[in-house]
Amino acid sequence: MNNTKALDLEISLILARIYKNLKLKSGMSTDILDISFSKLDMTFYPYLALLASQGPKGITKKNRTLAVFSQIMYLSTEIHNQIPEDSTKNEFTNKVQLPILVGDLLYSKFYEILCTEDCFEYLDYYTEYVSQLNLKWIDYLNHKVSIEDISSCWYGELGSMIMELTAKASSFNGYWVKIIKRYGFGLGNLFGAYKLDLSAHEINKSWNTVQEAINLMPPGEIKDNLSSFAQNLYNSLFRNIVLNEFVLSAAADR
Repeated sequence: MNNTKALDLEISLILARIYKNLKLKSGMSTDILDISFSKLDMTFYPYLALLASQGPKGITKKNRTLAVFSQIMYLSTEIHNQIPEDSTKNEFTNKVQLPILVGDLLYSKFYEILCTEDCFEYLDYYTEYVSQLNLKWIDYLNHKVSIEDISSCWYGELGSMIMELTAKASSFNGYWVKIIKRYGFGLGNLFGAYKLDLSAHEINKSWNTVQEAINLMPPGEIKDNLSSFAQNLYNSLFRNIVLNEFVLSAAADR
């Protein structure tokens, strides 16, 4: 896993499969909405899948498939939730109906992959994830939960699930699976804090979850890989916070 070229190759192959499943006769399904997904959007969850694939079996066919349909699940939820709360009647088709239809199209792609790759054992996990996310959105629209709760269910739980399933497929033992699952939850929440522009308090809370998981890991290459990825992600997403903390620390030392 510390071979960057090998990891980049795995990511490129996974992305190729993802784009293949997004393609329609008329172009990319995401083009219908004129949405541009960043490199981070397209690779964050696949990277989590590969990071959790450092067990005795390494990166298996199922790990790669989990990376593919987890990413398509992410894209479908991301598109579904593009709908603004203040849409007018005139905007209904473009801002409400189209995101719902394209999101549903990607959900169908997800189930198609599940069938063709013979991965039915994972169906209940993803069905539960979607059910809980929909319930959380209903509660949010009824002002019963906060946007932070949505973020945790949306991004955190997906990261947790992806890393748990791929860790098991890679034959990690129960102790490692539990830690990696917690690590994925923290990183997913960190990603959500970035996507939804949450407060510094939420960012630090998510980062603390990641650090707690890392501290429970036995010393070695796996811990080093996971720690390095998390630190690089944190530094790149929240550079201003990192710089502010550095300045405050330097001022306190004077």
